[in-house]
Amino acid sequence: MIELDFEFLPQSLHPVLRLYQERLNENDGAVLDSLRPVLAERELEQSLCRLWAGSEYAAELCLRNPQWIVELQEQGELDPDQEKDHAGELERLLRPHREAEELDLDALKHCLRRHQQKQMLRLIWREIANIGTVRQSAAEVSAQASAVLDQTLAVLHEHACREHGEPRGARSGKPQQMVVIGMGKLGAGELNLSSDIDLIFAFPEGGETRPTEEGARSLDNQQYFMRLGQQLIDVLDSQTADGFVYRVDMRLRPYGSDGALVCSFDAMENYYQVQGRDWERYAMIKARVVAGDREAGASLLSRLRPFVYRRYLDFSAFEALRSLKQQINKQVRRKGMNRDVKLGPGGIREAEFVVQALQLVHGGRDRSLQAASLYRAMEGLEQGEYLPDGVVAELRESYDFLRDLEHKLQGFANKQTQRLPAGKEEQLRTAIAAGYSDWADLESDLAHHREQVGRHFANVIRSEEDDEAQHHEVEEGELPALWKQELDDERAQQVLSDLGFEPAQESWQLLCDFRRERQFLTLPAESRQRFNRFMPLLLATLAEEERPGVGLPRVMKMVEAVARRTAYLVLLIENPGAMKQFVRLCTASPFIADFLSVYPVLLDELLDGIDQPPEKTELQDELAQQLLRIGEEDFEAQMEYLRYF
Repeated sequence: MIELDFEFLPQSLHPVLRLYQERLNENDGAVLDSLRPVLAERELEQSLCRLWAGSEYAAELCLRNPQWIVELQEQGELDPDQEKDHAGELERLLRPHREAEELDLDALKHCLRRHQQKQMLRLIWREIANIGTVRQSAAEVSAQASAVLDQTLAVLHEHACREHGEPRGARSGKPQQMVVIGMGKLGAGELNLSSDIDLIFAFPEGGETRPTEEGARSLDNQQYFMRLGQQLIDVLDSQTADGFVYRVDMRLRPYGSDGALVCSFDAMENYYQVQGRDWERYAMIKARVVAGDREAGASLLSRLRPFVYRRYLDFSAFEALRSLKQQINKQVRRKGMNRDVKLGPGGIREAEFVVQALQLVHGGRDRSLQAASLYRAMEGLEQGEYLPDGVVAELRESYDFLRDLEHKLQGFANKQTQRLPAGKEEQLRTAIAAGYSDWADLESDLAHHREQVGRHFANVIRSEEDDEAQHHEVEEGELPALWKQELDDERAQQVLSDLGFEPAQESWQLLCDFRRERQFLTLPAESRQRFNRFMPLLLATLAEEERPGVGLPRVMKMVEAVARRTAYLVLLIENPGAMKQFVRLCTASPFIADFLSVYPVLLDELLDGIDQPPEKTELQDELAQQLLRIGEEDFEAQMEYLRYF
């Protein structure tokens, strides 16, 4: 009989812990004899009791597999200083399956699921015992997932080659392997305890397999890798008596659920260049090769990088993320998800959006921001001073708290959830897992962190409501109707005259001529919508100058120059201060107006304000810092920045 001391835990949890203890004692004498010396260690006994209090799932794993308690302790798996070789362990575990003459899929599935359950027990135990930071814990979960994907794919690929022959490229003649790209938190190396894994499958080039057996039929590479991908998903995702290894989500691939399961590199590059959407740019920030041919995968991601990161400051990212957040808010309101620590107000998603919006805006220029890991991107934002002092530190603190709580919520029953529990017992058990003595204290800290994240989110990415408030005065007037030519000529000229545009007839004619130009008429719908937001704001800002009629033809030179690159218009829409500076300088100086129309990339400089010329030492420091961010090996990028500077 084993008697555990759980008096240090709240009385209300004693009945469930006593039940767990009774079930443990139902094991035979040999099992209990092996457990006694391990549980004689007071620290481990308390750790086990806290684990059972904080995770129903971990308790069940312990009770079904009591020998794992002994093994984890004896093998040092709960040692905070131990570094685990996930890939090496999986390679040894799966070697018999790889070397077997015929592949037994059922045996492979059983082996992987048992291994995964033991690792989940280890990871949840370390989480509740507060061994390491949440960042280290997420990195461990990601390393485990990458190892499972890589080693399982190696087994399946080897057996597929024996059956169908090795796939080779038609152009290169080289052997082909599949590339597995991890997306989302797996790609970032920051996977949750119980999360889907978002994947994209690709292969380098078309061709066919070369069977070794006489008379065997060859397969087209696309067909070979599609079968291989389907088999990999089945091995990991299918529900057996042992459960599953990972839920696999393939919806982020080109064309989503309607697209081919696996694409060639050329097909992927063509898709993102021609049809890639804003949300896919956001998703591709976190893309990372997690299994298969890593060298070829790195080459693919390099080819896709220009789609993600633009060479200019790309403020259209704010538009895209604001739209995404608006959709999330509708979902939150519709489904009553305010208690969701991921999607609710001040939650994980808002913290991620703040960082990733700035990555998309500045990442084309600053390579330190081209990081799949959110934590590494935060370091880049801090070093580059893209946010005010202390903001990144506060975001990191709150993000750590929210992610840690998310892990505790998911570790309780091994469910992919971010919703706060409603029941009193589960609330208390979650609080214990998170290191609190009661739920009220946890909720108080949670409220503080959500407020902190929400405030920084509002400062960086205005909500739709804020955006509407900013444009309310302009929208209430007649400028939007004037720009869209919904007013007759007489009324339009009167509106312009009232705002100081003299001669009003010439100003009106200039706007009408621009709308009739071919380059405007052939703009895509999205660009036209941006013009519909930009032009009324531009006219309203010009009206604040002493000579708006003089300024209009000058600013229109730049507008015409960037008509097909409307991201520059978004820069001015998103930054009212830069819009005012742009209008003031162009009105005052035809040279500046002409110069900006030739080099619109210099609109970026208006963001910081130009109060006085910088000192030479300031210029030297700025140049040195920017070149350091580019890196010594990238000569082309260095020369491009020098030209810009």
